[in-house]
Amino acid sequence: MLGLIIGIVVCYLIGSLSSESLGNKLLELSARQKNSEGGNSRLYKLLRCSGGASVIMIDVLKGFAAVWLARISLLPDFLLPMVTALYAVSAAAGCCYPVFSKFKSENKAVAVVLGILLASAPQAAFLCALLWLAVLLLTRWVSAASLSLAAAAPFMVYGFGYGLWPALLAAVLGAAVAFRYRESIGRLLSGKEEHISLNILK
Repeated sequence: MLGLIIGIVVCYLIGSLSSESLGNKLLELSARQKNSEGGNSRLYKLLRCSGGASVIMIDVLKGFAAVWLARISLLPDFLLPMVTALYAVSAAAGCCYPVFSKFKSENKAVAVVLGILLASAPQAAFLCALLWLAVLLLTRWVSAASLSLAAAAPFMVYGFGYGLWPALLAAVLGAAVAFRYRESIGRLLSGKEEHISLNILK
């Protein structure tokens, strides 16, 4: 029981880490390496080019790490589905309500959910990512893309045969994403949601 509690706390703390701050720290470290060694370090160029993508990847890794920690835990195997769900929900909760930021964050935990799916149902995660991208390109609404991912995830997980527990976990996480986007849902229904600029289309 103690190990389970420790795992839940660790996953929550991992989720609470600021992806923006971590991305900036990596960029600073790679810049120092570039200045000390001369030229451009590969890490520095990668982080500069990726921009916000690096922040998304850090959030994805948070979700992936939660599932991975559940799998290497010393708890009995029959508890693995429940432990995975608890760890995953803890990481998502930490991302949405981080202790390091006084439980306030604008993060909707969509990338964390994608990381959880990537570790527990990779085929479903791949299709969910494609769906998110397709809806984003078609509508230019991040909220619509994220809500589409949240709604489709449990059906894709179950449809690919990963089982009932992972599908229920995906449903719970999807409901959490929808809750975080509750204000955007109202704006979408009223046609007042703001579009984002997609420079890659120009």
